[in-house]
Amino acid sequence: MNIGRKLPIRFPTWPMVAAIAAVMVLQQSCVPAMPVWSPTPLTPTESRQIAQRGLPLHELWRRGGLLISNSIMPAGVLATEKHVFFVDYNLVRLQVLGATTGQLEWQVADLPNEHSLATDQERLFIAVNWNIQAYNLSDGKLLWRTPEELPGHTTYRLYPMGKEIWAYSTESSFGKSEQVIRAYDVSDGTLKWQSRTGEADNTYMVFRSPSVDYWSNSDSLWAIDRSSNKTLWQIKTTSPASLWPILTDSTIILSGRQFWGAPAELYALDARAGATLWKYAAKCLSNFVMSNNTIYAITESTALVGLDPGTGREKGYITFTTIKAEDNTQYWVAATINKVFAYFGDSQGLIAFAQ
Repeated sequence: MNIGRKLPIRFPTWPMVAAIAAVMVLQQSCVPAMPVWSPTPLTPTESRQIAQRGLPLHELWRRGGLLISNSIMPAGVLATEKHVFFVDYNLVRLQVLGATTGQLEWQVADLPNEHSLATDQERLFIAVNWNIQAYNLSDGKLLWRTPEELPGHTTYRLYPMGKEIWAYSTESSFGKSEQVIRAYDVSDGTLKWQSRTGEADNTYMVFRSPSVDYWSNSDSLWAIDRSSNKTLWQIKTTSPASLWPILTDSTIILSGRQFWGAPAELYALDARAGATLWKYAAKCLSNFVMSNNTIYAITESTALVGLDPGTGREKGYITFTTIKAEDNTQYWVAATINKVFAYFGDSQGLIAFAQ
């Protein structure tokens, strides 16, 4: 970042009462449950150095001193071809960096209790307490904010679906739990439709495809055809499935963990029958992403691994100087067509790789 360059900082105007109420809200998230946010580790470990490179990636840039929120689910870091973005709790700001340079391009301060981030490559969407906001990715201009106040005491997870942005939430009232999806027009934030499905406690929708809903609880995963409401298949699992799976033709790739902060299993199923196609032998600390027919994740050994999405076999990995993974620390990955980003919460560092 150039010294003396004036960066645009936008401070959304929020009523004081709403800001205080936002802090007091007790969040209820999808399984697995999240702990109350605590900025760990307090003292960053030494910055990682590459020990062995077994993937066709080279380091492009790195940025330290970033305490990326663990409340931003299901991915704390997102990227497009031109930008990479996250919420930095050291500064309590949403930050957008240039994907090629790592330089700060714009930021937003004083956002009340962020829930999730999403992008459609042109806009950045962020769900916070009470509403959803959309920003122009190129210059940070606020495009719209949902006019109605969203229900509190829940968490909103955003997923872009073409001309709509979907907000998933689990809402409870009078002892009844409902999975709610609200669809907003990406251009102006108009609510297009919403659906409510009553389900048992600790049951949630992992993903809604154009025709099938995928559901999970602590020990099962099942698929329901939406037109007939028929259960297509149901399997036993060892842990709840995490948001969001990746659908490729007839394959669904998922991860699951026993509880928030625990290592995750990564596996693939036949989306038509639920049969297991492969299961990665190692467990992962991060979310997973796919780019150029390669799945990327950070393993328990804190290596960046690349997997074949068809077989689950390792294509290669990048190892780093021996730093033991810290408990209850966040690790994130993001990817574009030719870049991969890896965040290590123990050293509070984001590393960008390019092909």
